Amino acid sequence: MRVTMLDEILDYMKFLSLQVKVAQEEVERGS
Repeated sequence: MRVTMLDEILDYMKFLSLQVKVAQEEVERGS
């Protein structure tokens, strides 16, 4: 497995967790 592939996966995981955090904040504001 190439290092670049691993970096891409880590970046994607960071992106997903950021999206989740933003979505949770949206829900909290909406209620």
